[in-house]
Amino acid sequence: MKKGILAVIIIVIIVFIAGAGAFFFLQTDLNKARQIALEQVGDDQAKIVEEKVEKDFLLSEYEFTIQTDTEKFEVQISGFGQVSSFETETLPSYPQNNQTNDFCPNNSQTANTDGSNIGLEKAQQIALQQHPNGSVKGTDTDHEYGKLIYEIEVIEDQTEYDYTIDAATGEILHTKQESIYD
Repeated sequence: MKKGILAVIIIVIIVFIAGAGAFFFLQTDLNKARQIALEQVGDDQAKIVEEKVEKDFLLSEYEFTIQTDTEKFEVQISGFGQVSSFETETLPSYPQNNQTNDFCPNNSQTANTDGSNIGLEKAQQIALQQHPNGSVKGTDTDHEYGKLIYEIEVIEDQTEYDYTIDAATGEILHTKQESIYD
């Protein structure tokens, strides 16, 4: 009887060790995740411009920002090599004109083509309306989507919220949230 119980315990231990080994063996490393993300984009000229690795207990998740001359991609790869998220954004093209200085992306006072601009303070208020207990962590002014935009980062509790707001209309064009840890 004792030999039967001992045999069952040994079998359970072997199965556990084999399962744990398979779990770690099947996980994708950073280099493989990069390769999968670039293959998903499918452009030989694409370059990874940003990458993040998030570890949740024993699993990793990879997030890549990949850019070509005309597009920007956000690709998330699970710890087992599956594409869990894929976003594409067409980059605006700006004419090169050496005669005038129509394109000034770092000038927060630059207006859109129709002359309207809600201003950075109003953009911050719009983002904070979504999170009354939050605070602004950072701001940026940029040209995306073919127009002037404000990028507002808000922190509330243990979460960071990123807002892309149209400088002409105040419309929230894109949001992203990410858990932060101390």
